[in-house]
Amino acid sequence: MNCKENLTRDLLEVDQLLRTDRVESAIERLRSLSEAHPENPRVIRRMAFANIKQGDIDQGLNQLAALVDSNPDDAVSAFEYGRSLGRVQKIDQAVTVLQELVGRVPGFVPAWYSLGDFLFERGDIVDSRRAYHQAAENDPFRDKIDEAKRAMQAGKSDLPETLLTEVLSRDPGHVEALAGIEAIAMARGDWIKAERMCMQVRERTHYWPTFLLGQSQLFLMTSRFEDARQSLSTLVQLEPENFLALNMLGTACEWLMLPDEAIAAFRPSLELIPDQPRALVSIANIQRVVGDRAGSEATLRHAIEMEPGNGEAVWALSNLKNYQFSSDEISAMEENLGRDSTSLHSAAPMHFALGMAYEQNGLFDSAFMQFDAGNTIQKRHSRFSGTLYEQEIERLCQTYDSDLLSSRLDRNSSEQSNPIFVVGLPRTGSTLVEQILASHSRVDATMELPFIGQFVRELAAREESIGPYPESARHLSDADLEAFAQRYFDAAQIYRGEADHFIDKSPDNFIHMGFIAMMMPNAIFIDVRRHPIDTCLSAFRQRFAVGGEFTYDIRDLGRYFRGYRKLMLHWDSVMPARIYNVIYERLVGDPDVEIRRLLDFCNLPFESACVQPHLSRRPVRTPSSEQVREPITDSRVGFWKNYEDHLLELPGMLQPEIVEFESALLSNSNTQG
Repeated sequence: MNCKENLTRDLLEVDQLLRTDRVESAIERLRSLSEAHPENPRVIRRMAFANIKQGDIDQGLNQLAALVDSNPDDAVSAFEYGRSLGRVQKIDQAVTVLQELVGRVPGFVPAWYSLGDFLFERGDIVDSRRAYHQAAENDPFRDKIDEAKRAMQAGKSDLPETLLTEVLSRDPGHVEALAGIEAIAMARGDWIKAERMCMQVRERTHYWPTFLLGQSQLFLMTSRFEDARQSLSTLVQLEPENFLALNMLGTACEWLMLPDEAIAAFRPSLELIPDQPRALVSIANIQRVVGDRAGSEATLRHAIEMEPGNGEAVWALSNLKNYQFSSDEISAMEENLGRDSTSLHSAAPMHFALGMAYEQNGLFDSAFMQFDAGNTIQKRHSRFSGTLYEQEIERLCQTYDSDLLSSRLDRNSSEQSNPIFVVGLPRTGSTLVEQILASHSRVDATMELPFIGQFVRELAAREESIGPYPESARHLSDADLEAFAQRYFDAAQIYRGEADHFIDKSPDNFIHMGFIAMMMPNAIFIDVRRHPIDTCLSAFRQRFAVGGEFTYDIRDLGRYFRGYRKLMLHWDSVMPARIYNVIYERLVGDPDVEIRRLLDFCNLPFESACVQPHLSRRPVRTPSSEQVREPITDSRVGFWKNYEDHLLELPGMLQPEIVEFESALLSNSNTQG
């Protein structure tokens, strides 16, 4: 290995030290390298970075300035000097250095991105956009990037990635190529790779509009709605007429339960392009969430008038639950499905809406055919694997055993308050339980918080360093768990008030209960259960556009239910008396008694508001928003019997689970162990 290769290897090690904040070690190594290479720009630049990182800002900047003065043709040093000035908020100086550089070397594309960033921070929006445009205009790989974009638009599967990978092989930090790989990863649902690409782009630019849009899409798809809101607010500053950004901003605010801000984003989008029925559907959903039933219905009718075949709008109308379709509306749905019976975003929701209309009229056989047709369309796009799911359940049971959990649940914790996790399967009454608890003066409602799933994905992404999840959970230290807990409480803060408790109603957190208990030993778990066949049917009848891929097939639902009960019985065995089981049929049959028991388990005094949850005016985002605004009723108990002839597989698949449920229903206990 020659001297140059040795130096490159040494500098890579220094870079790793700086990335992991081991600055003192990096400086010590650089001092040794400086003695051997006193005038080497690469060594001097890293010493400057280390000094700035350590807090010796003036010394680091002076080192870079001297390097630029002594090497006026060194574009890399000028670029790093300009970036470093901007990073320590010397924005005007950074802009001056970078403008001089791109004026002299317009093909130094990274400098255009940094210049655009600092111009934006200075408030020069127009000049910032021009800088980003120049980055594209001066890109030496422009032809390859444009060819990859055309291939993406044409729906070609492998060519775009091949072209972008070729660019990255020649320029590993190429911003547009990295952003393109991120987009491809998102389209495939590979969130870990998409996140990795997004981070690499973020290291090179913060405000390039294409990056902000891709980052925001990633945030929305991974349920980081506050991050998405901030990213999109910035993008709208840069591109106030970007209707797609405005719609995405409205969606982020909708999920954050900020209805006024959401509508304030959708309205200017509709002013820019009035013919947007999907934006109207979003506004209608917001109106439904806040309880404006009449406004929601009127907005949906407007969307349907605008586009009669819009399945999303018709489904949203049926999702008002007690909306009664007229014979003319039913005929219109049948005619639309005669023209298009297979598309994902129009026909699938239309099938579900027509199924609901038939069901209202007692035509259960016809209704089931429509639900099945809608689910069949969605299943074609599903990645759910019952086998992989069952393997995941088995690994969770093996990892989170009594030895691991008993040792972690006894530790002292600095939890700020006791979160109440409402878990289970969808359509079991979990929203009703949430509404009951949220009616208590000492409990804050939030939403289906995404943070636990994010933490688990984060652990899974660290497989190379800590091993695969869930097995890697065994190696988490108390300090690791405390850090996760603190991050959870910090992230949840914007969704809650000042009450002693707050609710996290993410039903699929049942998968993560071992991890949650290790993080937060004082967490309260409420498992909401319903008759197995009623549970499966109700999920099958409900259109889940995202997040419910196991509901698209009756057999998949049966397998998922079996896995859920296997895991819940495991949690009951390794965390005895820690989980409260709400039986939906008992709750709606004798609400006064069952609600008192629930409050007792949560160490909450009885309050009469809890037995009248329908009077609460809080926003409810789930599909049950209309039902929980009505008095508690047992009218849906045993509803599956209307569809019994279409569910013949389930009694056999779920016989042990049905026997276990019926035993629990007759029991006078709400806990096991």
